[in-house]
Amino acid sequence: IEGSVKLRVYETLHGGLLASIGVSTGLPTGATQYGLGAGHYELAPFAAVSTNPWPHLVIDGLSTLKLSLGSTGEQAAEGPHGALIAPHAQTETLVGVGAAAVLDQWDARLGTEGVIAWNSPMDSLSASLDVGFALPGRFRLSIGGAVPVAGTQRYLWRTRASAAVQFN
Repeated sequence: IEGSVKLRVYETLHGGLLASIGVSTGLPTGATQYGLGAGHYELAPFAAVSTNPWPHLVIDGLSTLKLSLGSTGEQAAEGPHGALIAPHAQTETLVGVGAAAVLDQWDARLGTEGVIAWNSPMDSLSASLDVGFALPGRFRLSIGGAVPVAGTQRYLWRTRASAAVQFN
């Protein structure tokens, strides 16, 4: 289970440029003996920017530092660890960029993520596609997937689903 909180720190008129900061956390869910679930806590502070240079187009960027902590509060072991479906290093830096086409309530985003693993040979680059739908009010649902394109192959492909709510 993962949760995030994001705070908008800067916004220009009509959303020409948005800057946000936040933190994401992962909880040790699943059965680690079967390779499902992380078995440890994760803490990931992040910064994000986006711009809307033309109607129906959003370009975004994200940078985050992911820290894995042992389930008892001690640091996790060095090297690859975590779930079978999402192995990772103890400390990683992720940088991502993407572009989304927005039409009414729908959006489709193509992106790429580069991961630099600290003290571990797990650097990787992946390409992603996400599709989202804005529900009435301030709710949004999305599904997406990613495939590795360079570096360490951490997975064959990855899927995700998310629900978001916006507070003012």
